[in-house]
Amino acid sequence: GMLQKSGQYKNDKRSGEWRIFSPKGSVQLIGQYDNDIEIGIFKWFDAKGKLEKAGTYQNGQAHGEWNQYHSNGKVKEMGSFKNGKKIGLFKWFYSNGMAEKSGFFEDDIPTGEWKSYYSNKNLKEIGTYQQGKMNGNFKWYYPNGRLHKAGSYKNGKAHGIWKAYHPNKKVKEIGHFDNNKSHGEFKWYHPNGNLKKVGQYEYGEVVGNWKLFSEQGTLQKTLAHRDGRWIEANH
Repeated sequence: GMLQKSGQYKNDKRSGEWRIFSPKGSVQLIGQYDNDIEIGIFKWFDAKGKLEKAGTYQNGQAHGEWNQYHSNGKVKEMGSFKNGKKIGLFKWFYSNGMAEKSGFFEDDIPTGEWKSYYSNKNLKEIGTYQQGKMNGNFKWYYPNGRLHKAGSYKNGKAHGIWKAYHPNKKVKEIGHFDNNKSHGEFKWYHPNGNLKKVGQYEYGEVVGNWKLFSEQGTLQKTLAHRDGRWIEANH
C-alpha cells in the first residue's frame, strides 16, 4: 500500500515533523512532536489538499489560536485554547464569509453574550449564558429582522413572561413560565390581532376551561381537559 505516515523517532518516541497521508498519497496532517507529545503548529488538509484546520499545541494540549476553514478557503471557525480548553471569543462564519455565530467561553464553558445570524446578516438569536446555562433574556428573529420570540431563562430553564410574534409584528402567543413549566394564563392571537385561544396552566398541567375563538372574534368552543384528552365543556 501507499505510504501512510512519515517522520522520525528519537528513543522510540516521535520527534520533529510528522506527516500523515491519505490512501491516495495526499497529505492529511502535518505536525511537530517532541518526546511523543504534540508541540507547535498542526495542520489538517482535505482530500483535495486544501487546509481544513490549523492550530497550535503546547505540551500535547491545544493552546493558542485555532482556525477551521470552508472548502473555498474562507474561515469557518476561529477561537483560542488554553491548556486544551476553549477560552475567550469564538466566531463561526458562513462559506460566503458572513458571520454565523459568536460567543465567549471560559474553561470550555459558554459564558456571556452569544449571537447567531442568518446568512443575510440579520440577527437570528441573542442571549446570555452563565456557567454554560441560558440565563437572562433571549430573543429570536425572523430572517427579515422582525422579532419572532422573546423570553427569559433562569439557570437554563424558561422563567417569566414569554411572547411570540406573527411576521406582521402582532402578538401570536403570550404566557408565563415557572422553572420551565407553563404556569398561569396563556393567550394565543390570530394574525389580525383577535384572540384565538385562552386557557390556564398550573405548573405545566392544563386546568379549567379553555376557549377558542374565530378570526372574527366569535367564541367557537369551550373545552376542558379530562383524563388526557380534550372534551367539550358544557356551555
